[in-house]
Amino acid sequence: MKTRIIGTALILFVGACGICDAQVVVKQEPLDMRNGATVLVDDGTCGKGKIELVTVTHGNAMPGAPLREVKCIPR
Repeated sequence: MKTRIIGTALILFVGACGICDAQVVVKQEPLDMRNGATVLVDDGTCGKGKIELVTVTHGNAMPGAPLREVKCIPR
């Protein structure tokens, strides 16, 4: 009986960890993002069924302004 309870708890824990991987979708790109940060932006620029994936890359075009990589991906 104890083994069954531990097994059930383990299954619930692993299932809950999958929920934790969800990423928040925002309507507007944040102004301050750290290098290596990734954000999903749904501002309508990519068209129907797609969402904008914004990644801040390492390096600066000018002091204080990180470079960004923007691509449209399927939802």
